[in-house]
Amino acid sequence: MTLAALIATGFAVSAVHAYFLLRDRNNHFHRGALGIALAVACISAPLQILSGDVSSRAVARLQPAKFAAMEAHYRTEDRGAATHWRIPDDDNLTTTTRFTSRTA
Repeated sequence: MTLAALIATGFAVSAVHAYFLLRDRNNHFHRGALGIALAVACISAPLQILSGDVSSRAVARLQPAKFAAMEAHYRTEDRGAATHWRIPDDDNLTTTTRFTSRTA
């Protein structure tokens, strides 16, 4: 969560300083602040990916039932298939690869 906050804040602050830098290109304060904000955001982004990967691997190893629920596996399987980019359907206990609209 801290890394996500750093990314969001870094890009928001950089947008503000980029706006003021467009109005006065020779302003050293906004140029420096833009550099610092972009550095914080761009360094935090890959760390966020790494942190998520480490966390999900720990959950898969230590709490396999929770990991199966996160992946929308409704039936017990040994090494079940990945369900990335699928939409869970709780009524039928399945996942679909495309969005289907329900009619009432």
